[in-house]
Amino acid sequence: MYFPNPEIEIPVNEKWRPDVNLGFWVYNKHVYFGGSVQQISQNKLDFDLPVSINGTKNTRQLSPDYFINGGAKLDLTRDWRLEPSTLLKFETKAV
Repeated sequence: MYFPNPEIEIPVNEKWRPDVNLGFWVYNKHVYFGGSVQQISQNKLDFDLPVSINGTKNTRQLSPDYFINGGAKLDLTRDWRLEPSTLLKFETKAV
């Protein structure tokens, strides 16, 4: 159960901010490869916080993140398989 304290005001952010992500995945019996991009829409976030020290509003903009991954399936024996893989993430500077 949740009993909020009526003495504390909690700001409610009711703005609709859709997020767009895109990705792909290619694979076969021996190898796989994929990539994705997150936060394509680059929404601006307003945290409803007081003005910062230098007088600007506390607003941030999301920036896209890029992911690339791949790997291979190596049969060692009939019962054992080795699947080395890697995941790379590239970030752009957030504003």
